[in-house]
Formats: sequence, structure tokens, C-alpha cells
Amino acid sequence: MASYFPYPYTTGPIIQYSTSSLIDGIPKLKPADRTKFIEIMHECANFYGVKVLAYSILPTNFDLLLEHQTDGSAISDKELLKRMKAYGQSSRGLDEYSKYRDALKTDKKQAANILEKNRQRMNSVSMFMKSLKQRFSGFYNDRHQRRGTAWSTRYTNTIVQPGYATRFVAAYIEMAPLRQRLTASAHRYEWGSLYAAINGCKSARAGVSRIVKMQTYQPGLDEIPKANLQKATWNAAHETFYRKMVLAKNNLEFISAFKQKEDDQPEKLTKYTNRKAKPLDKVIRKTNMPHLTRGIAVGSEAFIESIFDQTKDYFGPKRKTGARIINLINWSSKEQALYAMRDIIGPAKK
Repeated sequence: MASYFPYPYTTGPIIQYSTSSLIDGIPKLKPADRTKFIEIMHECANFYGVKVLAYSILPTNFDLLLEHQTDGSAISDKELLKRMKAYGQSSRGLDEYSKYRDALKTDKKQAANILEKNRQRMNSVSMFMKSLKQRFSGFYNDRHQRRGTAWSTRYTNTIVQPGYATRFVAAYIEMAPLRQRLTASAHRYEWGSLYAAINGCKSARAGVSRIVKMQTYQPGLDEIPKANLQKATWNAAHETFYRKMVLAKNNLEFISAFKQKEDDQPEKLTKYTNRKAKPLDKVIRKTNMPHLTRGIAVGSEAFIESIFDQTKDYFGPKRKTGARIINLINWSSKEQALYAMRDIIGPAKK
């Protein structure tokens, strides 16, 4: 997403797909580098209050699915100090907690300013990504005896609709190691959230549970069935559903939670679908999707149009609609089709 593009007006949580790549020509991330990246990622996420729902850390880039609130001002002083203390104790962490304690002894006004400055950082994906990339660059440079940033671009942000679209993007992220031919199966890739959740990582399990429990907001699709899938904490049903959502050949059924009746004839989307379109499970295993890596938003047609209506000034005068169907995938019905919004040009001059 372009840096000048505004978030849609909403009071609820925002889900984003974020990715960034290493500069060409520098050493690829070795296993120890990827493990350290995940450690720093969780430390930064805990401090900024950003939830990492799914991730794949690869030799040349990373893919993250993040959730955050739009306003960090609601956080209590107690919670803020707890985060500051934990973050200050981590390696290369920003030790604002010690500054606050020292200022509290001599200048309470300065101490209050330190608290407020840190409060403004909360729930910010921008601050989270900045800290994550800067801290990892420091570690990477020390390890490889180099200077400067390790990243070729700032990062890409794509807004993702909660529910069906979120599960679709999560499956796409989990399949990133297969697209780069790093493993034969996503659940065996050590630096992905599926592997981490299966092997007991609490943060990864919390992310998977959040994805599984999300209700589907797209008209025509069923909500996630079975009460045990809606339990607050990780359980066997969450693992089974998420495995099928990522790994099953017919994973579109699990991603969309769509149950077609036997006597229903699905509406074919031939006029919207690329003639080379393939089933979803084959696409996310083999194809990089510019709708995510260079997109603005992904979701239902109505969701995309609601964002477009709020941001029309950022598009050309001939653009009348925002939603464009993701035509790489052979959707079985109109209800299952997902849309994306791209082709931003910047705010119109007055």
C-alpha cells in the first residue's frame, strides 16, 4: 500500500498482509537468522500490541498477517508500563522503562511525556514494522559484518477483510515455502506459523485460533460450524481445521466455510475468470499473487467497494468501481469469489 493511502474509516480491528524483501546481492537468511527474526518479531508484537496471526520467514523475504486496533490511546498505564519493561529487557530493545523510572524521581512531567510518547506507538503496524526491521538489520549486520539496511523496500501493506478473506491470505502465507521450493509440505517448514502452532508455540496457536474463529462476513457463505471451533483457546479442532484449510486438496471449502447443496448448480464466473485460472489449492502452492504483494485491499466485492467509496480521490477520474476479481483462481461460484483493489495513483490535486 502506498504510504499516503489512508486507512478506511473503521473503529474495529484492521487486518493486514505485510511483506518485505532483502536487498539483492546480500547473503540470504540462514536458519539461525530466520529463528532470530521470529524472536524479535514476537518481542515487537508484544510491545506494540500487534497480533501476528500467520507468518512465513523465508531466505529472501517475509510474509506476515497482522491484526491491530486503530487507536492505541485506550491502553492503561499499568499495561503500558508492563510492555515497556518487558521490551526494555529484550536484546536491542528500546529501554524506555528505565528512562521513565529515572524521570519519575526528578521530573514527573517528563515521566508523563515518556508515557504518552510510548502510548502513541501502541497498535501501530508502522512502528511495529519499523522496529522489527531495524532491530533485525542490526542483528544481521553484526552477524554478516556489513552496514546499512538489509531491506530493499519499506514494506507492502494490504488490508484484508476479516473472515473468509483472512483465511485465504493465511493459507497463501503458509504456502510460501512451497512456492520457493523450500519444503514439500507447509507443516514441516520450521519458520512458518503452522509448524510453530503444531509444535506448541503459544503465540502461533493464538494466531491460528483467531483465524479459525473469525466469522465469515461475505453474503452467501456459512459461518464456521461446530461449537468446539469457537472455543477461546487452542484445541484439537482448531489444529485439524487449520491443517485442512492449508493442506487439503479441496481447501477452498474450509477457507470459505461454504457448503454447496448437492442440487445447487454453481454460477460459473467464466466472464470474470482468466482462461488459465486454476483451482485455489494449486494457485497458492505455485503462484505469487500481485493482488496481495502490490494490492491495497482483498475481500468481498462489497468490502472493496466500501473502501473505494471512502478513497475515490486517490484514483483516476475514469475509475468508477474499486473491486477487481482475483482472476487467477477458478472460483466455483460468485459467493466464493474474492476481489482486490489495485492501481492507485495518489490523491487528486485540487
